[in-house]
Amino acid sequence: MIPTVAFFFYGYFFVLAVFVIFSLMIIYHLLRFGFFSLINITVIVAYLAVSFALISYSFTVIYGFDWSIQLMDPAIFSNITDSVSAMKL
Repeated sequence: MIPTVAFFFYGYFFVLAVFVIFSLMIIYHLLRFGFFSLINITVIVAYLAVSFALISYSFTVIYGFDWSIQLMDPAIFSNITDSVSAMKL
């Protein structure tokens, strides 16, 4: 079985899940321990808006990619082994 580049796709989802967990912790601490003011709420809304925009853009770019491409081409390895076996020491 030859691995595909979907390995990086699943890695991206793992990093995205970690980002969401840390973002929830940040928002909790801003609300719990921060001052309840217009500036604090503005920072939270701006953070959520920028994060949502970047994640949405990354999804549009990622879903346009063909994830079934093989990570390693077996023909490359057969050419290398043929070249090495053809060399005479």
